[in-house]
Amino acid sequence: MNDKIARSLIYEELGLNPIWKELARKDAPVNMIAFYQELEHKQCSFLILAITDEADITDKQKLFKNIANYLSSITDRKNDNFKILSAFDMGLIDLATNPHYILLIADELRCSEEGFGKRYHSSTIIRTKVTLDQMIKTPKKKEVLWEDIQLLFNKLENK
Repeated sequence: MNDKIARSLIYEELGLNPIWKELARKDAPVNMIAFYQELEHKQCSFLILAITDEADITDKQKLFKNIANYLSSITDRKNDNFKILSAFDMGLIDLATNPHYILLIADELRCSEEGFGKRYHSSTIIRTKVTLDQMIKTPKKKEVLWEDIQLLFNKLENK
């Protein structure tokens, strides 16, 4: 019996599982989590929104908190509280105003802009070129996020 268990673990570790097991694993539903914070700069409100899966959630939460704290420190209206939605649904995001801009940190495969377009039709969506996962795995990717943040602030300054 132990031999059978050990073999299945070995096959899984080596990536030699049968194809039907791999397909079932990829098709499994993924719980999405959203982190968001509403900020204001130059009398123009914006939302920073990160949508991700549950894997490595503590690292992602810490990274988002650092990003949100930095943005809060350079904006006009200080806000140190970010919110978490464990079951992501755009209807559950409660905002004081309709933001002018949304800085969206999300994987293209996991999140489409259609839902945002319906709910926030007057907002300009700036999709970042990196995800929280990518920034955690490769810290140099944070430079790409910095470029997206600069783009957002250029738009806020020129509004």
